Formats: sequence, structure tokens, C-alpha cells
Amino acid sequence: MRKTLSILILFCCLLAKAEDKSLIITFSDNTTQTFVLSSLPQISMVNDKMTVTTNSTMAEYDLYKVKTFTFSGITDIQNIEDKTSIKTEGDKIIIPEANARIRVFAIDGKSISITPIQINGQTIISLYTLPTGIYIININGKSVKISKQ
Repeated sequence: MRKTLSILILFCCLLAKAEDKSLIITFSDNTTQTFVLSSLPQISMVNDKMTVTTNSTMAEYDLYKVKTFTFSGITDIQNIEDKTSIKTEGDKIIIPEANARIRVFAIDGKSISITPIQINGQTIISLYTLPTGIYIININGKSVKISKQ
């Protein structure tokens, strides 16, 4: 009986631990989709789609319908690669290609409207109008984190 009780308590602890982490996607119509996570998902934003892949499922959403996406609980996000060739110049970010697909998100997951400028085969975005904060900029499916001070 004691062994059964110990196993049940362990199972409940593991279940509670898994439910500590979740990904919550809020759509423009204010509906939400919640993923209870046992491990961090792969999230990609390519071809105007947001794809969430976990060990057990894959879901794809139109980016224009996604209002925010946030993690609850501790996520231990790590291993973020920075292999971009973007440059900064004052309050401008310069992408060395014309017509780059750009999405900007505040750290809370809200999509930020920004209009890029095309000059001499480059895409330039100005951060001048953005308030101080941390932003995720998705450029052609690759994301970088910036801090505007």
C-alpha cells in the first residue's frame, strides 16, 4: 500500500511539473490555444505561418491571426543561435537584402506594426518610434532578440 501511494504521489508531482510549463497562443479574435508542455516546443515562423512542434503534435497557424504567444512557468529557453548578417546603425536595423519579410514582437508576444524601407537592395527598419524595451525581430523566418535602450 505504501509503495502504491508513493507511486501515485510521484505521478501527481510529475503531472504537476509538466503543467507548470505551457505555451499560450492568443489569436486576434481573443480565442486562445494552450499547449501543456513536458518539453519546450520548436516554434518557427516561416512563409507567414507559425508552426509549433512538440514531441506529440504539430500545429500551424496563420501569423496574421496570432495576436500574442507567451510561455507560462519556467521555460529555460536556451541554445538561441545568432547567425544573421544584420547590422545596426543608430536606431536602424539594416538587412542586406531587398524585400526581407519582417515581423516584430514585444517581449510579451504582442505583434508590433513596423514599416520597412527598401534602399539600394537593403531592407531598413527604424526603431525610433518604439518605446524602450526588448523585442524579437523575425527576419525571413530567423529570429533575433534586441534591446532598445
